[in-house]
Amino acid sequence: MSLHAHRSAWQHSWEWLQWATLAALPQSRAITVVRLSAIDIAFNWRWAPIVVLGTVLLGYSVLPARFPTWDTPQTWLVSAIAVAACEVGLLLHELSHALVARRRGQQVERIVFHGFMAETVLSTEPAHDALAALSGPAANLALAGVLASVRVAFSTAGPLDVLLVLLVLGNLAMAVASLQPFGESDGARALRAFGNPRAGRLARLEAQVARQRQDQDDQDDQAEGRPSVIPPAASRAIATAKQREK
Repeated sequence: MSLHAHRSAWQHSWEWLQWATLAALPQSRAITVVRLSAIDIAFNWRWAPIVVLGTVLLGYSVLPARFPTWDTPQTWLVSAIAVAACEVGLLLHELSHALVARRRGQQVERIVFHGFMAETVLSTEPAHDALAALSGPAANLALAGVLASVRVAFSTAGPLDVLLVLLVLGNLAMAVASLQPFGESDGARALRAFGNPRAGRLARLEAQVARQRQDQDDQDDQAEGRPSVIPPAASRAIATAKQREK
């Protein structure tokens, strides 16, 4: 198969992969796997087949066409590590959103993975907060810079160099894609925040007030459910009274 045919097959497969990922977004079925910084990390049921498909496409089509001299185990190892590392980059992206949003008064419920896309689920309407919106792309740009620095500093070569290049490009692509000013992307939310800073401050204030009220309600509920503390002398008197009744 020619290189052009490989590229064409990869393009069609990647378009299908993007469609499958987007189709998974409306689904609410997700399993919580771990909890980080009091934030649930959940995976949609389609996450596994999408990630496996991405690994297969990379290991079967892209890398063999570009590096035909690599042996099969080497090719598949680089493919698996690259996909796993991209998922870690996506996790850092969403964790940055979640931690900044929570620090600025919003209630964060969980992060849900949908393959090569993820979403941070808030219990309230997201505030017009430019800092929270831009924290995710900033994390990817910082990670890309660190990986590029490692590649230059150690003069990497061979499969390791290819892996680092893939990770740098993947994080850059993630940052650029999220900054597109369309729909509910990070870039669109940041533009709305910059365009109406008063609404952003008001939304953050409302979120902080709502969080304080929720904390107060939780404390009240805990106080009502807490058992009464009875002094030892009173406890003995109650026990004696119960024995006399018998």
